[in-house]
Amino acid sequence: MEYIEAQLRQTLAGAVWTHKIQEKQADNYLNRYNLFETIRIVILAVTTSGIVSCIFVDEVWIKIVTAILPAISLFISTYLKSYDFKGLHQRHKETAIQLLELREDIISTICDIRTNNINKEDLIEKRNEINYEYLSICKNSLDAKSSAIRKASKALKVRQDNTYSDEEIDSYLPVDLRKNK
Repeated sequence: MEYIEAQLRQTLAGAVWTHKIQEKQADNYLNRYNLFETIRIVILAVTTSGIVSCIFVDEVWIKIVTAILPAISLFISTYLKSYDFKGLHQRHKETAIQLLELREDIISTICDIRTNNINKEDLIEKRNEINYEYLSICKNSLDAKSSAIRKASKALKVRQDNTYSDEEIDSYLPVDLRKNK
């Protein structure tokens, strides 16, 4: 049973890392979408102001800027449509949620091992289900960029996301359920 637990712990580490990478990649796509949308809105506002200015002021530079800005706005709109950052964000988020569910399933299985609440045959079957699910999620997930991997590494190693002290966990629980009452 200890070897199966060791294998599950390895799968857990992979699921935690992959989950965090997928979250960071989803954040990257959403941030990129929001940036380009903001730029596009500003360009549209400036273009509208430029058109109004052209009516009252006869400056050539205003006419040139007012003519160029819609082309930039069209480029941004086409770029956003071509890459579908919102759709990519959603796909990475969905994968992250699947990995989160798998992570909780692995933790529950490790708890069952430690409390002797599972026999060896059931454990082998559960381990095989977990491995199949993990590989299936990874196979169907989108690739992440190196920037997402760096951000995930920082979140897990430096900031220690997903690592909580007993005191932190106790602060989320009712008093009667706390470890350090």
